[in-house]
Amino acid sequence: MKRSFLLAGITIISFGLLLQSSCKEDDPPDTPIPEPDFEEVVIPDLKVSLNKVYFADPSKGWIIGDSGVILRSLDSGNTWTQLKYESENLLDFHYFNDKNMWIVGENGTILFSADTGSSWTNQASPTFADLNGIHFIENQQGWIVGTDDENNAVILHTENGGHLGGGWQWQFPPEDALGLNDVLFTDANNGYACGYGGAIIQTFDGGEKWEFGNNVSNETLNSISFPNKNEGFMVGNRGTFVNTNDAGETWYHAYEISIFDLYEVQYITDKLAWCCGHNSDVFITTDGGVYWERNGVSIPSTLKSIHFSDEDHGWIVGHVKNETDPIIYKYIGNN
Repeated sequence: MKRSFLLAGITIISFGLLLQSSCKEDDPPDTPIPEPDFEEVVIPDLKVSLNKVYFADPSKGWIIGDSGVILRSLDSGNTWTQLKYESENLLDFHYFNDKNMWIVGENGTILFSADTGSSWTNQASPTFADLNGIHFIENQQGWIVGTDDENNAVILHTENGGHLGGGWQWQFPPEDALGLNDVLFTDANNGYACGYGGAIIQTFDGGEKWEFGNNVSNETLNSISFPNKNEGFMVGNRGTFVNTNDAGETWYHAYEISIFDLYEVQYITDKLAWCCGHNSDVFITTDGGVYWERNGVSIPSTLKSIHFSDEDHGWIVGHVKNETDPIIYKYIGNN
């Protein structure tokens, strides 16, 4: 009898080890992950933390940061024009086209540019909350999310680009929803937001009603990316990585990519994506997120934002040592 129990135990343990060795996140993809190089870019006399980078194409890009700093380059980042808008920390950026661009930030800040970011005007805001995320699906219809002084969720919506005559109006998150960090719509009806305490909220009617998605983590979620209408991904604190493959009907907590906080994820194609975070963490996947490879940068830093205009042109920004020492990295593609 003891021999039978021993054989059964060995069989169970062997099966467990085989199952563990076959876990998707531990198996490298068949396609080799590229070994990219990151080139540091220095802007003299710049002394603020940088929070968001966006390039509309390999030549034309913007970076925003604390103390109202706005940077613009029209020559692939070789030279930068520095603007400054008052003193509020600027947190997110949305480019629709050269004549429709928005920035949001702390204390209800909403900025608009109609001239490729050469100048910015202040749009009327109905709140003094910190506005952390913005997304437009048309040049007139957009959403902003954030958090108020009591860490409650804030959602704003516009149908006229935020201009006078309509402006930004309230939408209402589910009761007890905590502060929100990012928002993304895949079309005029289907939208998603994420934030504190692992909150995932979503709407299927353009924001007339927001509801909770199934909670799969208690870690704060910071960034959303949808490569198509059905597949969506979020990253957050302590390396949290969650996903859906049915347009938000069900969310899954896949695994932890890192032990450190992740601040932004971007899917360039259904398979190729990048994310970045604390402790110089930069990760790439070439198989849709089944396996992530770390490609850290050399300088210890907190990397707040990553953006690729295509597979071979990317940028990362953040800060080093303290929040007055900015960091900028340019990705040099393998091609």
